[in-house]
Amino acid sequence: MRLKLALSLLLISLLIGGCIAPKAAPGFPSFDNRLHADHAPTPYSADQIREATPTGSQVRFLVGAPGAQALGQIMTFTQPTAETVDVRVEIMSDDGKSLGEPSSNTMTWASLQSHASFPEVDTTVERLEHETKLGTSECWRYTVVTVAKKVRTTSEYWFDVQRPGPPIELTQTRGGEIVFRMEMIEDTRR
Repeated sequence: MRLKLALSLLLISLLIGGCIAPKAAPGFPSFDNRLHADHAPTPYSADQIREATPTGSQVRFLVGAPGAQALGQIMTFTQPTAETVDVRVEIMSDDGKSLGEPSSNTMTWASLQSHASFPEVDTTVERLEHETKLGTSECWRYTVVTVAKKVRTTSEYWFDVQRPGPPIELTQTRGGEIVFRMEMIEDTRR
C-alpha cells in the first residue's frame, strides 16, 4: 500500500513539475507546437507549414467588415528556404483590380507559426467540420476571448486539419457585433 501511495505521489509531482510532458488528445494539435509555456499549442509546426507551401503557392481571401466593401487579399509565397519565405500580399477590389502596390516581406516559418499562438487561458480548441467556399473541411476551431476596457472580443479561427498555414476563416466580434471577417476562397497548394 505504501509503495502504491509513494508511486502515485511521485507521478503527480513529475506531472506538476513538468518532467513528463502532457500529450495532446488524439486528433488535436501537438503540445510540441506550443511556443510559450502559457500558450495553447499552435495548429501546425513551422516545419508543417513549410512543407505545405511550395514556391509559387497562392492563397486568396475575401476580407472585410460589416458596412464596408469586401476586398480580396492574395498572398503569394516564393523563394522558400529551410528558415524563411518571401510573402507578397496584394489587396484587390471586389472587381479584381489591384489597390496599390503589393507589399513583400521575408518571414521565418516560425513567425508564420507564431500568428496562431494564443494564451491558453483565453483559448478553447475544438475539432469540428466547417463549411466555407472551399467546401467542407475538418477543422480545429480556436476561439480566443479577451476583454479590454470592459469590451469582450471573440476571435474564431478555423484551421483546416489537412491544410497547414493560415486559417480558412476568421471572424472577430467585439461587444457582440461582427467587426471583421476573412475567408479563404482559393488555395493553389491543394
